[in-house]
Amino acid sequence: MKKLIYFIVFIVALGFTKTLNAQVGVSIRILPPYPNRITDYESRPQQVLITLTNQSAGTQQIQLRASVVGDNGIRLEVGRNYKSSSAITLAPGQVRNLNGADLVTLFDYNQLTYTGITKEEFIRGNGLPEGSYQVCMQAFDYNTNAPISPDEPVGCSNRFSISSLEPPLIIKPFDGDDLKPSAGNIFTINWTTPPGAPPSIRYKIRMIEVLANRNPNDAYLSSVPPYFFEKEVMGNVYVYNPSDPQFTVGRRYVLAVTAFDPNNSYTFRNNGISQVSSFTYGSQVIAAGNETKPTETKQEPKKPMTTNSIRGKALWAFKASEESYKGATAVGGSGSSAQLGTLGNITNNVVEMPRAFATAGLPQTNFATQAKAPTTNTA
Repeated sequence: MKKLIYFIVFIVALGFTKTLNAQVGVSIRILPPYPNRITDYESRPQQVLITLTNQSAGTQQIQLRASVVGDNGIRLEVGRNYKSSSAITLAPGQVRNLNGADLVTLFDYNQLTYTGITKEEFIRGNGLPEGSYQVCMQAFDYNTNAPISPDEPVGCSNRFSISSLEPPLIIKPFDGDDLKPSAGNIFTINWTTPPGAPPSIRYKIRMIEVLANRNPNDAYLSSVPPYFFEKEVMGNVYVYNPSDPQFTVGRRYVLAVTAFDPNNSYTFRNNGISQVSSFTYGSQVIAAGNETKPTETKQEPKKPMTTNSIRGKALWAFKASEESYKGATAVGGSGSSAQLGTLGNITNNVVEMPRAFATAGLPQTNFATQAKAPTTNTA
């Protein structure tokens, strides 16, 4: 019987506690885009919707305390003893809407407890690092400091993600390029625009001269002012011109582009620094006054190949024993022709060569042969 009585008392006490804690209803909603800094909501009050509802029959004097909880181990919360200069008063059944400007007043950097991040990192850095977050809010009695609304996860906002923008990527010059020397050192530096970056994003071009055979990344990261060249620009292209520091032929230079938001509303991975690109201005060092000009090799003009054509009569003397020429036709001065048996008695006759005679590929019609009597009739 005693156990039953204790159980009933426990249930009644639990219900009374829940009723006490539920005297005020708190709901909060965060709208995109989501800034990294809580103070940014002061200039964007419409992105935070906070609703307070007095669910009791009496007037409530409320002290709100908020916290930011991330899935990356980071937690920022207002101290338990924090008390604002004045209470929020809600009449019975009253509903009151607050906004981002009211939320900012709850997050005094000096009153926050930091977990997973230091105060200096949060204030001087880029705000909240990448992760998924919720803003939770709970109401307390302003006079007694007793909770009058449920604790987490009741009173927590929707989850929202904070992600940093990608740094730019250098397109030109390529890493390892050998720039051809030109008058005024004019060449183009070009890089990508980070996806999602607003038009207000600015870029800082920094160039370092490397005097030794050092690693380009080490040379850039260890560099100190004054730098060889540094310029802040808008847009993703810059034309290096004669008004900029002039290069030395044969030396190597490293280059990087840093993106940043002048309004501190956007953060970048790797602090916005692009990859380091190195280039050499001219492949060889040419000492002043000792510039050598390349020698020109004169080539003799090629002589055209000529071919000679000879037209005329060929004079032949055949022996009587040369059987291969028998059958040639002798043409006399009167135009008559006779079959030649032997050539021994033929003089001053024009001989037409037989068709089977080898003429080295020349047309037979171009040949007329003058036969002469041999000086001897012996083979």
